[in-house]
Amino acid sequence: MQVGLAFTVGLAAFALAALASPHLRDLDGDAVFVLGIFILMAVLVTEIAARAGRRVDESEQAQGLLIQLADAVVGALEPVSARLD
Repeated sequence: MQVGLAFTVGLAAFALAALASPHLRDLDGDAVFVLGIFILMAVLVTEIAARAGRRVDESEQAQGLLIQLADAVVGALEPVSARLD
């Protein structure tokens, strides 16, 4: 689904660039090359953003596990510290 969305965004970006630049309105070899670059960049940016999102999710899960572990360790040490007082 993300690749399809990226393709659409690349195509839309190319269409906007074609409106601003008369050189891109004729679909000759150079314009098709530029269209390919727009689509490729949109797909790459989408993939990078998706990977970053997955890494954030994994990091938050790991952080939650570390907090649970720290709470368990503190909870286990409280009776020991009470006996030492």
